[in-house]
Amino acid sequence: MGKKSVPSGPYREVNGFPVKVKPGAQEKHIPHTPNYKQELANGKHKSIFYGDNKKAQELLDEFAGKGTTVTKNKERVDFGEPIGKYYDRDTGNYVETTRGLIHYSKNGAHIVPSEPLKR
Repeated sequence: MGKKSVPSGPYREVNGFPVKVKPGAQEKHIPHTPNYKQELANGKHKSIFYGDNKKAQELLDEFAGKGTTVTKNKERVDFGEPIGKYYDRDTGNYVETTRGLIHYSKNGAHIVPSEPLKR
């Protein structure tokens, strides 16, 4: 957990943002971390990311910049394998997904599992 859990650079950029895991933001989606527990305590249900900051960095290294741009700092990506569970606010259920939104900022990026494609 924390900054030391992120592999060291160098990091490339996408749209001027560093492709480097932002630990505090990513850990809001990793169960059993203090940030995730705090979100639950605040009454927030977060999509769940399978893995740790190292896994998130590996996915960013491979997929950042290859998805569909949603906004200047968000990109939708299909990772081709389950990356976590999306929290559906309408049903209150978690649904396994291969898709995620990469959120970019000047301090790094994090992956949020997003709604799977409808079948």
